Amino acid sequence: MTDKIHKKMQEINLGVNDAIVNLPLDLIEEASAENRYSLVAKPVNPRRQNLRALMTTFPRLWGLSDEVVGRLIEHHKVQFIFQSEETMLSVLRRGPWSFNEWMCAIQRWSPEQMEEDLQHIAFWVQVRGIPCQFLSGRMVEHIGRIMGQFIETDFHNEGSSNLDYVRIRLLCSTETPLRFQRQFQFGNQTVTLRFRYEKLRGFCTLCGLMTHSASECSIVDDNIPPPGPEDDDDDDDDIDDEDNPPPGFEDKNRDEPVPPRTQDEAKHNDNGSNSASKKRKTEEAPSAMGTRTTCNTARQAVYMEDYEEHIAKRKRIQADYREAGNWFVQPDTYEASASTPEPFSGHQHQDGTVGQKPPEEE
Repeated sequence: MTDKIHKKMQEINLGVNDAIVNLPLDLIEEASAENRYSLVAKPVNPRRQNLRALMTTFPRLWGLSDEVVGRLIEHHKVQFIFQSEETMLSVLRRGPWSFNEWMCAIQRWSPEQMEEDLQHIAFWVQVRGIPCQFLSGRMVEHIGRIMGQFIETDFHNEGSSNLDYVRIRLLCSTETPLRFQRQFQFGNQTVTLRFRYEKLRGFCTLCGLMTHSASECSIVDDNIPPPGPEDDDDDDDDIDDEDNPPPGFEDKNRDEPVPPRTQDEAKHNDNGSNSASKKRKTEEAPSAMGTRTTCNTARQAVYMEDYEEHIAKRKRIQADYREAGNWFVQPDTYEASASTPEPFSGHQHQDGTVGQKPPEEE
């Protein structure tokens, strides 16, 4: 916090009114000559793209690790300095480029370059679905100008062997949502054309911007439809009667164990969260409510199965206890006979023997 305060203090304009410093012209020309073959790259999603990693990865990706020098510059950008114009132009022709599955805006540096210039990426776009009877060079160019800043096309009326799609090159702004399907009217025929952006990586599937993902989109709340008329804050769907068990459970006795689902609902009701639950219910989309109902049904089935297993186990234990008690309280059923001696009684005779006394001889 202290470092940030000190840095902010140094942004004051002390010295701006001093005399202007004139730099030598030969030094200016020398510095300009060293930087004339350079590209400036700017990530479109800085939260997912580390600048230092981007600076070291791109030269290796281009196969020019020993020929390209990268350095960080202000406004969250990276400058790549090339030794020749040919290698620099070859990198531009092989674009667009991406890093960490997100696009990067790369342009040749010029003294007149502005910050808005690094908000455009040149894509080759495949256009599919143009009826063959309307396929011509001027038609392809006109469609390209409707879709964005048209640069060129590789379609030619003569010598075109692949008619599955035609390719156009567009300069797309990172601040403009991408469009992958558009309807065009060809006379009395309406056709949906499909657009495929070559080498496109990360983009938002909700709004079409390349600057964030769908989980970070700001319009995600706008896509949830309002609740239906059947949802009402005055309903009693979430109010559970203490004497009535939840659906799917049998009537429980006071001595029977409480199923897990009933305990969770009782705790939920004691915390006074009925109103919050009803409010959440009215804010959910119908599709989300259907998914929630399916999950609750599956969860209730699992709870019911566990509850029945618990009851069966408890009955088995009680049966074992009853059987063991009956065994201990049974009287001895041993019967004495002449051939079978009586059980050991612990009686000791005068002659020192222990047990039953033998019969006397007559």
